[in-house]
Amino acid sequence: MPTDPATRRRFGAAEDGAAAVVVALCLTVLFGFVALGVDIAALARERAQLQARSDLVALGVAAGLRAPEERLAVMLDRNGLPAGAVGDVTYGRYLRNPALPRDARFTPLDPGDPRINAVALRLDAEAPLYFASVLAAAEATRIAGAATATRTEAVGFSLEARLARLSPQARARALSAGFGVALPLTPAEDGLLASAEVDAGALLAALAVETGFSGANPADLLVQEATGAQVMRALRAVAPTALGPVLGRLPDPPGLPRLPVAGLVAGDAGLGLTLTGFLDDTRLPVLGLLGALADAAARAAEVDLAVDTVIPGVLAVDAALRLGPATGATAVARVAEPGDTLHAAAGTVTAAIEIDPARLGPLGAAVVATRLRLPVTAELGGVTATLLDRTCSARDPADIVARFATARAPLAPAAGGAVAAVYIGTLPDGAAAGPIDPASLGFADLLDVSIRIDLPLLPDLVIERLTLQVRGAARVGQPDRAEVAFTLDQWQRGAHRRTFGSDALIGSAIATALGPGGLELRVKPEHQGLVSGPAAPVVAGLLAALPDQLMLALAGPLDAAVDASLAAAGLTPGSGALTLLARHCEPPALVE
Repeated sequence: MPTDPATRRRFGAAEDGAAAVVVALCLTVLFGFVALGVDIAALARERAQLQARSDLVALGVAAGLRAPEERLAVMLDRNGLPAGAVGDVTYGRYLRNPALPRDARFTPLDPGDPRINAVALRLDAEAPLYFASVLAAAEATRIAGAATATRTEAVGFSLEARLARLSPQARARALSAGFGVALPLTPAEDGLLASAEVDAGALLAALAVETGFSGANPADLLVQEATGAQVMRALRAVAPTALGPVLGRLPDPPGLPRLPVAGLVAGDAGLGLTLTGFLDDTRLPVLGLLGALADAAARAAEVDLAVDTVIPGVLAVDAALRLGPATGATAVARVAEPGDTLHAAAGTVTAAIEIDPARLGPLGAAVVATRLRLPVTAELGGVTATLLDRTCSARDPADIVARFATARAPLAPAAGGAVAAVYIGTLPDGAAAGPIDPASLGFADLLDVSIRIDLPLLPDLVIERLTLQVRGAARVGQPDRAEVAFTLDQWQRGAHRRTFGSDALIGSAIATALGPGGLELRVKPEHQGLVSGPAAPVVAGLLAALPDQLMLALAGPLDAAVDASLAAAGLTPGSGALTLLARHCEPPALVE
């Protein structure tokens, strides 16, 4: 040790080596922070890996929600995770609806619910601790990764519009009646009209501009209403250019109430952006859209029908159409998930049918038929189609991609399930606008006869005109159910249209109404005073013999006349045609 006083003073004041001392003193703490950093980085890596696996598992399960539990097991195995890694899994419905708060877009549903389109899951794992195990007194810690994924599968389908079933001439007349203007169509124009389609998404975008709709959820336009004029302007804006001259000759439909937009295309508006994406891939038939406007006119008032079919024994047919009230499931097309239904509206056709009285044959030596007419009303219950199942995972050509339940719609609860009815007689004004009550059916003039009775030693008894009246009704059919399925092969080949049901109902109803006990006959009350004395037994014999003669003479002509009236209206009792418009397969996506 230095003994020189000056040297000692310099040695005591010197700080050389102080940093080494400080580092030596803090080295333990520094090593602790380094160790903690290692553990934090390791945990971050483990969490990132688990989150990535959670995302992959959620996406994989969302792609197979038809069998989610099996799909979950497969995805866990593929990602090297044990079954116990699933901390929580919830199936439900996710709505990509911008109008909803983020925390309100996922709704848990019971397993097996056909509306399930999303899965929310949490995976748990053990992350090893390295240096931190000294402080935590544990070798590992629990970490979790949560993910929500969604995939919506749907199909677009339609029931054939009545205008599509009409001949070109009848179609032009129906459009003229619906739009209140004469609309002659050339064969080329009719062919173009029958085949033209528009993009559903573009149509709704144009309609949103016309109506001024600006909601946060663009699909909410489907729950709005629009005028016929707004629909026509939107249709003209998006229709093929070649169709412009035809649509230009159609004015805005006169006197129509506001129409629900869902009457054009229906779907779950709550799906929000998912639905609008599906609509962008859906093509709507222009004829169906025009038919929706014409049908609205036929609901507002009767539309006269031109029945120009030549029927032996039938002198004239004066017919009119009145469609029943629209329902929420009536639309040109529907973007559907399992359980969604589309309904072809019911309709009523009234026809005053004039028949050659000579078809009745001899009515007795004293009786001559001078006029025969039948007021007939045919009431139809329409048809329905409900999507039962759809899949986007079909691979084999024979795999079913969409399956529907079709059924005849009953007339009314009081009809006992009947799907069609024929009424011979008079009905109160406005009865055709809704379900017909058979109790309201009244007698109608049927047959005018003249009677000449030869009386010995007295002048002949002559009744120039005696009118007989009739009343009768028959209800037929049941809302039977049948399935219609489309395979992958049919979809790929373009075989997208299927017919179902039977159209033989009206003939059966007419035969029942004309059959034994089906008709009530009477003398017109105003003419009852003519039936007395020698005329009474003649009229009684006529009333007794007439039912059989009516059945033999009128069943064929009456059936043909009513069928021609229905054909002029584009209605097919108890049958329909279903078209699969689109298959919507949303890619699985992660959502918050």
